[in-house]
Amino acid sequence: MGSTSAQRWLQKGRKDVELRKVPFALNPALDVYFNSLVNLGMFEETPDRPETDEEAEGEIAATTFDDVQLSPLGAQLAKAYDSATGNLECVRDISSPARRCSLRALKQFGRRGGLCEVMETSAPDRSLLRDIFFARTGRTDGSHGVRRQSLLLLLDLCRQLSADDRSVGEPVFGQSVYFGQCRFDDDEQIDISWPEPLRDIATRWRMFYFHQYMSVALEGLFAWVVTHASEKGVAGVSFGDMVGQLNLPVVRKNLSRLLERTISSSFGDSTPTDTIRLVDSAFTELDASSSRRLDDAIPLSSQFSEGRLEQVIREGTYLHDPAGLAVPMVLLAVTLVRYTQWEDSNYGQWLATAARDPYLDLVPPVLTNGLNRRFGRWWACRWSDLTEYVLTRYVVQQHQSLSYEKTVAGDRCLLQLDGLRVMSNAAYDTVGVGNPRFRSALQVLKDLSLLEDSDDEITELTKDGQQILRELLFGIDTP
Repeated sequence: MGSTSAQRWLQKGRKDVELRKVPFALNPALDVYFNSLVNLGMFEETPDRPETDEEAEGEIAATTFDDVQLSPLGAQLAKAYDSATGNLECVRDISSPARRCSLRALKQFGRRGGLCEVMETSAPDRSLLRDIFFARTGRTDGSHGVRRQSLLLLLDLCRQLSADDRSVGEPVFGQSVYFGQCRFDDDEQIDISWPEPLRDIATRWRMFYFHQYMSVALEGLFAWVVTHASEKGVAGVSFGDMVGQLNLPVVRKNLSRLLERTISSSFGDSTPTDTIRLVDSAFTELDASSSRRLDDAIPLSSQFSEGRLEQVIREGTYLHDPAGLAVPMVLLAVTLVRYTQWEDSNYGQWLATAARDPYLDLVPPVLTNGLNRRFGRWWACRWSDLTEYVLTRYVVQQHQSLSYEKTVAGDRCLLQLDGLRVMSNAAYDTVGVGNPRFRSALQVLKDLSLLEDSDDEITELTKDGQQILRELLFGIDTP
């Protein structure tokens, strides 16, 4: 449908387009698209430009169209695209100094040069695009190998789910790589079994979701603090007052109902060990062995599972309730305990590299190291003490640091400190942590005609999708 300004312009009924003057001529997403092309190897490499698959918000490309040169792969793709669109009237007109063309010519270009046309068998660039995205040509290592395996992982998940007339979605994908199971609205649960060639990438995605569940917990705490501080007005609220609410009877009552376990003592005075022992009575010390045991003790269906606790936080069930401070802390503890078994593995070390600046970048290894330095056996500390430290260091201080890192004036800062009191006049009630790469990957597979939605809205593999999965996953080259 285009931007709002483009829609308003179209309603004026003009027949010609002057791309230098129309309100949508400046494309704010240009840098993102340009960086994607650079990372895919469409241009000759610029010295000292690091390879990355990140597309940061507001990132400015290191080079411009005036000083780039197509790589052989980029030239090959451009030639394929040109064979479909190069002779169109619109292409000739917008290449002229006037950059003026008719609306009729633009519509013709849309019919021939849009993403929908890539799905057609006759598209001259579709085969090459498939080879690029699956790293069969051009760059094949680093992030390109990870992208290839991730796309295959998603194809195989769609294969498994469509066999049960189920469709994939972001929550389902996360549950599948994290728990090896996924659950649907009608409570049906499906076990996921990854083929051997995909177990490495599935584990890497599990590391991603360790980070996501940790982030949901911290953002849930942040939302609760902003809400609570806003309700107190200009007087603000102290960390002690906030943490003191963990001992209120309503917290014990609501947590007992939520977790379906009886919490008999004040939550704030109990410890993470006490909480975990509600599902694993043998838990005393946190090590790789007890961490692995937690995998069995807290499956996806458990009320203690990260998926269940995440849902409660996202729904804002306890946002205005003292239990809203406890639930994210339980999610944080369960996530870090489950992660411990991976901490010294290659996967844990791989996850740790995501923290370029340990003071600003929070990942599970950074948090566990910080808690260990502060408390030693943090799982044996009172929830009150642990919560106060997490709020001060990893919620409020972290938010202020990032606010001033992103804006010189810090005008994105929603929390202000006056001594030990926290104040806010803002509202923050939506936990936005998600996995945008999932949506992009799913769309790429549909655009390349490897996935399609059935009449029943089930995402299924096309014949080409089945073939490419057999070929790249198992080396089976059959029609």
